[in-house]
Amino acid sequence: QPEVTMKRSIFLTFFLLSISFIYAQQDLLLRFPSLNNDGSKITFSFQGDIWTVPSSGGKATRLTIHEAYESNPIFSPDGKEIVFFSNQGGNYEIWKSKSDGSGAVPLTSFGGPVNGTPRWSPDGHLIAFDSRKGGSALNIYVVNSDGGIPKMVTFSSAFENNQPSWSHDGRWIYFSSNRTGRIEIWKVPADGGEEQQVTRHGGIAAFESPDGTTLFYSKGLPGEIWKTPTTGGLEERVD
Repeated sequence: QPEVTMKRSIFLTFFLLSISFIYAQQDLLLRFPSLNNDGSKITFSFQGDIWTVPSSGGKATRLTIHEAYESNPIFSPDGKEIVFFSNQGGNYEIWKSKSDGSGAVPLTSFGGPVNGTPRWSPDGHLIAFDSRKGGSALNIYVVNSDGGIPKMVTFSSAFENNQPSWSHDGRWIYFSSNRTGRIEIWKVPADGGEEQQVTRHGGIAAFESPDGTTLFYSKGLPGEIWKTPTTGGLEERVD
């Protein structure tokens, strides 16, 4: 049963990402779906607001209702909160609210370019995100889920590092980088340190399996999913 649940979760995650891409291409603006902890709800962004809908289908509920723009919503591991980015304070910052949309507060105050792609750590204590702080290249940052001073964990002024995600044990942060001349998956210790290349033949938007044995990622055509052992080895396409 756990294996079935894991496979269902992985399939649904990438299926939603694929559908999100297709809708975005068709300018329907239904984007960035995220499943909650028990699989009962999906949060997504639509026309600059955050919404939720039962995963079994039904009426969607709008959580943010104002002139600001919100996107990239992600449920916390316990399903009680949602993190997203918003410009309701004037600049694009990382924000957090309860799962019903109430109690929204900013977690960053960079006051500059877009901060985006927020991702909860497995224990819900930290949030990784990418930012072009100061107008430089995109880099990965980590901030406490209750707020505080964000910590920079990748350091680049020439290459783009973005789309972070966590290892199952919270020790590593995967991210995409074009530093080799092609977009590949890399990883860095969650508290900073040596950055290590993971893929060698292209890769973007990585997610580790719940048991930590497999890394899933996208490359090639939209919706094309690949996998490789987290300990290293041959990659193969997921059919």
